[in-house]
Amino acid sequence: MVAFRIHLDFAMRTITIKGIPDALYKRLKQRAAAEHRSLNGHVIALLQQEAARQTIDVKAWLEETARLRKRWGIKPVTMAEIDAAKREGRP
Repeated sequence: MVAFRIHLDFAMRTITIKGIPDALYKRLKQRAAAEHRSLNGHVIALLQQEAARQTIDVKAWLEETARLRKRWGIKPVTMAEIDAAKREGRP
């Protein structure tokens, strides 16, 4: 008979969040319970979702927007036009 031991060292990091408003804490607890998770497990799942979201390359997005405006002959909306629309009410 051969005996062996496997040692797996998974260093888990810890984050401390201070100053959580009571209403937010209660809502997170409720949502965790609804998902059959611990509060810790629910917060980790939320952080994983957020970390997995694709980030926007703002410079590339603005360049593409400018290219499309030029292609379609659309001029940028000015602040004066936005202010006028606010005063008139939106259709």
